[in-house]
Amino acid sequence: MMDLKEERQPLLKRPWVWIAAATTVVTVVILTLAFIPNDDAGDRPASSTPSEAERLPLPSESSQSESGDVDDLGRPVVVPAERRGVALPQSEQPSSTSDSNPLARPKGLEWQRVYGSPAPFSRSDGPAAISADGVPRGMSRTPQGATIAALQIVSRIRFGTKADRYAVIDQRLEGATESDKQALRRDGDILSITVDDPEIGDIAANRALVPAAFRIRAGNWTNDAATIDIAYGPHEQVNPDDESDVQSVYYWQSLSTVWVDGEWHLKYKPSLLTRDEKEGSMGSLDGGEWATWVR
Repeated sequence: MMDLKEERQPLLKRPWVWIAAATTVVTVVILTLAFIPNDDAGDRPASSTPSEAERLPLPSESSQSESGDVDDLGRPVVVPAERRGVALPQSEQPSSTSDSNPLARPKGLEWQRVYGSPAPFSRSDGPAAISADGVPRGMSRTPQGATIAALQIVSRIRFGTKADRYAVIDQRLEGATESDKQALRRDGDILSITVDDPEIGDIAANRALVPAAFRIRAGNWTNDAATIDIAYGPHEQVNPDDESDVQSVYYWQSLSTVWVDGEWHLKYKPSLLTRDEKEGSMGSLDGGEWATWVR
């Protein structure tokens, strides 16, 4: 089989390329003398307090988008009025609990730029609300709800402002020790490409792509846990021995969720902020397993 080693793709089209992006942003910060604040600062969770519930904004009738946008591959993305994203009214019935593939698209699905990076919102499977500290809530107990939750959580951990990232790490990670969380906060601070400044942070986050497709393989779904495969691409890959030989390749990686106290939580793994994590590749999405959630 031909060894294809060189890829032609913009920075951060692969979801794990952080170090180069962080370096670019730090350079921009220095050149612009930007000020970076240091603010360290379906059931419902039984531990929720009234004050926490009172902070939840009511879902709007629409995403209150200021404008439409597209990612680098032309996939539609909504630019919401709030950088944390705007929850949509849950006006549709939740999706089926069946894990049959291809995984049906949630009803009323749209991709919003959350801190600049695309994240999914639907009218059937959540999120039903975004708390004042940027934590998504109210995803349905379905494969679609688990998929939305995984993408919402990981996007906020990677691209959110410091305070919001810390809140999501503390409230939506399962299986992480306090030491793990401290390491994730520290590494996120070092590699942060959001740096609490919309104009600077979004330079990098805006290069993230809407995922190309999803699947949940047989045995990877129960009412209490789900592992979702997420495909990104296509990326151009060039044969180093023949530059005229260019192929389109999709890369995929997995995220796992668990149902805890009425909400989906992302299962912790040390590689959440690593530079790259490709678990597989393929030349196309054909075959019937992969579901496309873009219009």
